[in-house]
Amino acid sequence: MRIVAEFGSLKPGTIVSRTAIRLERRLGRHLSAVIVSVPAGIELPLHTHVQSDDFFIILKGTAVVLFEKNRQRGVRTGDSVWVPPGCPHGLRSGPRGVIEVGFQCPPDHAPLSLGAVRSRRSPGVHSAHRSAAFGAWSSLIGTRRSRIAVHVAKLRRGQTLEVRRYDTPSMLLVLTGAARVLDHRLGPLSLATLGPVVAQLCRGRLQAAQITALKPATVLLSVAPR
Repeated sequence: MRIVAEFGSLKPGTIVSRTAIRLERRLGRHLSAVIVSVPAGIELPLHTHVQSDDFFIILKGTAVVLFEKNRQRGVRTGDSVWVPPGCPHGLRSGPRGVIEVGFQCPPDHAPLSLGAVRSRRSPGVHSAHRSAAFGAWSSLIGTRRSRIAVHVAKLRRGQTLEVRRYDTPSMLLVLTGAARVLDHRLGPLSLATLGPVVAQLCRGRLQAAQITALKPATVLLSVAPR
């Protein structure tokens, strides 16, 4: 396990910034992660990721997500958006700006495309806080066909939950509260990478690693390539 970013102290700046988060090579072949900060009242135009599924979640602030045919959807802290490949989308930041972290599978290192590529699938907008169940992982994207698997859970202080296990390396985001995984303490808005098998030694035997909530209403997000 490795903590790769901590966003708690970030505030929207005076310019739009997009900073890639460096991942281990095995995970980085399948998934990219980026932190985007947008000042107040800025509009990012409709664009597409031709080959990639795009998932992002609002860490701070409010925004309006823009879709084709003049559709739009207001989002705030804790809301997430899944965009299938080729689906045009944009964003207009709220009065205090917005910070979001996004994941793309496969990684899209090309400049944003403003072309007329279209997808028959539609985006999905969900609230992580409302979708999270206490003490269990649930899918945030649901049954939609996506190359990104996203699961969310909520824990009370002292409650434990096994790390969500996938066949590939994954990422764990503490959206609110704080948690302990293995020997690491993750504060609010901390992002860590995990191997496909995360285990700890207990009474001489290896067992699935546990996440322990250190604060009330700790909300966790688990992200992995399918």
